[in-house]
Amino acid sequence: METADSERREHDLLAGAIDRRCRDIIDRWLRQLRAELRHRNVEPTALVDGIEDYLKNVAALLRGGSSGTAGGERVWAAIAKEHAITRVRQGFDIDELIQEFVLLRKILLSVLDEEGTLTNRQQIDRIVDLIEAAVKLAVRSYVEHRDYQAKRTEAEHIGFVAHELRNPLSTAILMQRQLRKVLPPATKSQEQLYDVITRSHARLRMLIDRVLLVEQLDVGEVDYRPVSTTIGEILDPVLPAIVATAQAKGLLFDGQFEPHTPLDIDPILTASAIQNLLDNAVKYTDRGHVDLWIEQRPDEIVVHVRDQCAGIPEQELKRIFEPFHRGSTHKPGTGLGLAIARRAVERQGGSIHAESAIGVGCHFWLTLPQSVH
Repeated sequence: METADSERREHDLLAGAIDRRCRDIIDRWLRQLRAELRHRNVEPTALVDGIEDYLKNVAALLRGGSSGTAGGERVWAAIAKEHAITRVRQGFDIDELIQEFVLLRKILLSVLDEEGTLTNRQQIDRIVDLIEAAVKLAVRSYVEHRDYQAKRTEAEHIGFVAHELRNPLSTAILMQRQLRKVLPPATKSQEQLYDVITRSHARLRMLIDRVLLVEQLDVGEVDYRPVSTTIGEILDPVLPAIVATAQAKGLLFDGQFEPHTPLDIDPILTASAIQNLLDNAVKYTDRGHVDLWIEQRPDEIVVHVRDQCAGIPEQELKRIFEPFHRGSTHKPGTGLGLAIARRAVERQGGSIHAESAIGVGCHFWLTLPQSVH
């Protein structure tokens, strides 16, 4: 008990010293950081942003007796996120972000030593632990925001290109329709040419739309709109085309599910994910069957799709959900279907998985929460 009281008093002294010398710590930190980052043309007020909050939190955590790993992470989360976002916008790299904290720790320990409040190794370790907890959260937030910004920029570029492609494509489709109206009735061979042109236009439009959808899902620009629905309502628009395609290839298709199973999910995203899995299974299965069955669990549903394709090698299976990855198959396609399925599922808090055996087939399954809380 006496030891605990003694530690509390020591921590209170440390916290009090941080409060008293807060402005001095910040000024020293700012001078040294600007000297070390002379190439960074950032206003001092922009650099200091958030540092006072870090120091106040260190003092508060010392008074509360928290370690740097447990309570510390919860306290740091909001500050670290905002700080990291600011540094990404200012063009800092991750080494410079860490450099800030190393310098802050060095100056903080130096000032506390001057105050005579650092009396043992345990106190130093506690300060170091608290700062390291802040570094951990800041680095994680920095990486997340940097990657998000990179994806967003990429999506904007692709969106611009897609828009530029859509304009001439729309013009070509319109001109084709006009020509059919003004030209004499087409011969059989001319009709076949028209059909080829029409299918090519449709394929181009689908490709543009799919590329855009992948990019929009990546940066969260596709709205997530959960509604109360059922499995049957989601699958009714999807299955007829799947069954027709399977039958045209001579495949057996078997769907096992309870159509009245209630769900609170986004029907458009869910239908897109399941349709892409089924399209993929039918496309790559040349003989045999494709099976769909839905497993109902207490808090989620699992949609299983099993086929009898040639199988996917293990090394390719790891990348199967990446955009444009088509593996060693010679089948025509864009490699976007499974990428769209994964993003449509993850946008709803679900997950998607795959397993395969060469010469036996593939098993894909996705999980979705059964209700939104």
